[in-house]
Amino acid sequence: MILCSSIQYRNIASDIFSPGTGISDDEIRKIMRVRVSSKQMELEQQVAAGNKVIKRLKDTLTALTKGKNEYIHRAIDAEKSCRGGWASALETAQLLDEDRGFFKQKVKQLEVDNTIWKDNAKDTMRELSLSEDKMQNLRNEIEDLKQKLAETENAGTQALIALEVEKARNKESEKNQQE
Repeated sequence: MILCSSIQYRNIASDIFSPGTGISDDEIRKIMRVRVSSKQMELEQQVAAGNKVIKRLKDTLTALTKGKNEYIHRAIDAEKSCRGGWASALETAQLLDEDRGFFKQKVKQLEVDNTIWKDNAKDTMRELSLSEDKMQNLRNEIEDLKQKLAETENAGTQALIALEVEKARNKESEKNQQE
């Protein structure tokens, strides 16, 4: 499976087989078009020219082989680097997915807790409302009892006054009877 993009491979190839290296496309075509002209040359000159072309072809072929080997090594290194990057990205994605699962679970738990807290708050508000009603009822009872106490104290005071008035009358009447 190839993981690197073709752009990376093209960049490696253009770096190795670029013009001026002697093994670019145009330079190879130029070498292949060279022909030794047999006209106006002596045999020794033809052999020397042929040997020169053969040497140049051998040198070019050697350079092409070296370029091909360098291309293969660099492409393999690029592929290893890409695979390492992909492996790292996949590992990171897996960790993020695990974190996402954890956070989803945490959010669900927080939603459950929130529901419980809302229910507890509603219960507390109901209890508070009932307590306030009880307090108001007790205040009303206290007011009624205070009023009754005041009435009772007033009645008691009037009864004491009436008793004292009656005692005074009784004394007066006893005095009048003794006289």
